Amino acid sequence: MSLLVLERSAPAPIGHNRPRLDVLTKPELVEDHAELVRECDALKVRAKALPIVDATLAEKPDAELGQMIADYSAFQISVNATLAEVEQHRADTKAPYKAVTDAVDGFFNKELRDGLNPLKATAAALGGRIGAEKGRRERAAAEAHAAALRQAEQERLAAAAALEDAGRHTEADTHLRATEAIGDMATKAEAAVVETRFGKTQTSFGTASTRTVERRAIDRATLDLESLRPFLGVDALDAAVRAWRAVNKGVALRGVTFTDEPILSTRAR
Repeated sequence: MSLLVLERSAPAPIGHNRPRLDVLTKPELVEDHAELVRECDALKVRAKALPIVDATLAEKPDAELGQMIADYSAFQISVNATLAEVEQHRADTKAPYKAVTDAVDGFFNKELRDGLNPLKATAAALGGRIGAEKGRRERAAAEAHAAALRQAEQERLAAAAALEDAGRHTEADTHLRATEAIGDMATKAEAAVVETRFGKTQTSFGTASTRTVERRAIDRATLDLESLRPFLGVDALDAAVRAWRAVNKGVALRGVTFTDEPILSTRAR
């Protein structure tokens, strides 16, 4: 979430005359928290001076290993303390800005938008039902019209055949030409039936269209996870593995290799 921060020199929005918070820049933050910046820089320098951990680790005497652990533990304690300071400075510096953004978001999102979203959803759902009914009627009318034209085409063809059999060739040709015209009309009418499936309606406000929205009800017991495999991201898989591992300690899971990595954890006395 981005911070809404206005300069004091900026014009106040309509209906609002409260004082504005200053825009914070990186140079100003560095100046305001100079001591903390120096602590962080000192830790970066100190990290470079820590004992080197390489292939010779197995050859070092116990006393030297003990000293190395002490050095890394002391460094870890210092880093943890500075991280706590960083978080505290961040929270203190952000507090007045967060109060502003919380108030703004709360007003526009909860007081205004959250009150309109249900109305929008209800209007869309009820309007969809109305549009579906209108579309059903339009499709029925279009289908009936197209069927009537096809029927008329068949009747004309039968009449032309009868005239041809009776030797009335000129009249038969006239019926055939009329039949072709009716056939073209029937083809266009059938195309119009397809168009009605989109549920478009012209209103005084513009064109309203009815569409379907797919809803999903997932059955965990029968869900085809294999078909979903290509669409599951690494983060989703990792979260599932971690949840599974929490209740299946020491159990193998096909496709996953579990390794134990030593991590130094130090708590100050």
